[in-house]
Amino acid sequence: MRPQVYLSGKVSSQYLTALLMAAPLAVPGGAGGDALEIIIKDELVSQPYVDMTVKLMERFGVKVERLDGLQHLRVGGVCSTCGWVGCAAPAGGFQKEMPRGLRVGG
Repeated sequence: MRPQVYLSGKVSSQYLTALLMAAPLAVPGGAGGDALEIIIKDELVSQPYVDMTVKLMERFGVKVERLDGLQHLRVGGVCSTCGWVGCAAPAGGFQKEMPRGLRVGG
């Protein structure tokens, strides 16, 4: 059985983004490796930010399967490619620049 996390989509997308970015480090990687399933149990209010995170992760080699759009995601293990990226300021008022150089992958 794959590990599963249930999360409300009505709270800030930062919780889901953090979970998505930590997931590859929490499960074994490689072919046939395990994956973490993230299930959103209600409406996902910040879909554009979550979609941006998923696309960025895929760009850096993390396998993210959309089982029910962004409502049910399966995130694979550590990617073989890594890189350096910047973060956009989150929605919701905090408009200072986020730290740059967020490391993605191993």
